[in-house]
Amino acid sequence: MTVLWGVGRRLRLSRLMLLAGADVSAQPDRFWTAGADVVAITDTGATDAAVARAVSGWRAVSANRRGLVGRAMSAGRRASTGVDFVLVQSGEPLPRLDDGEMSAAAEGKVAGSLIGRVCASIGDMDEALADDTGDFLLVDGAAGGGGLELVAHAVAQAPPADPLSKPWFAAGVIDHTTIVGVLAAGARRVAVGRAVWAASDPCDAVRSLADAVRASWTDMDAVALKAFGRR
Repeated sequence: MTVLWGVGRRLRLSRLMLLAGADVSAQPDRFWTAGADVVAITDTGATDAAVARAVSGWRAVSANRRGLVGRAMSAGRRASTGVDFVLVQSGEPLPRLDDGEMSAAAEGKVAGSLIGRVCASIGDMDEALADDTGDFLLVDGAAGGGGLELVAHAVAQAPPADPLSKPWFAAGVIDHTTIVGVLAAGARRVAVGRAVWAASDPCDAVRSLADAVRASWTDMDAVALKAFGRR
């Protein structure tokens, strides 16, 4: 795992998060090359051992590309070490580091990992944006019914082009069709899963979606400059 400041900077510069199961792709390096910046293991029902194998598999080929690897966690689970981030539902307690209660101040980063809050409503977003223990948001349902309203709220409260805003990824049924409206509404980071794994060539699907997001970054210069310590 990378030092925290390096992970945070790379998260801000990330465009596409790939949502994956605990079964590692036979050629994970191809997905990094195709344009995935972040991989999240979202199978919360998988055993810790299976998730650990998946994280190791993705990480083994991500070193040269500096890709980030993390996992989704359900409330009350013991926290994983060795991941760049954990995803936790908005409002749920952070994963435990041991058999005791989590100390929000001392252990808020869960053994050095960033915290991503999964939000499915405007209320969830407002709570997550105000939560100092959270580092970024995953706005779920962004492409479903009423989803663009969630995107519009996220854009208003955490403008992606503002380097001081908390980063967020639009997620939820984002494919080659719906991504157009999501990006037009102002999202600049997306999380994709089903559209990739259902494609005849998943790597080509990642490449196409990543290219679409990359093309939208014409207004993100300030974020890139801030990430590299420039004004």
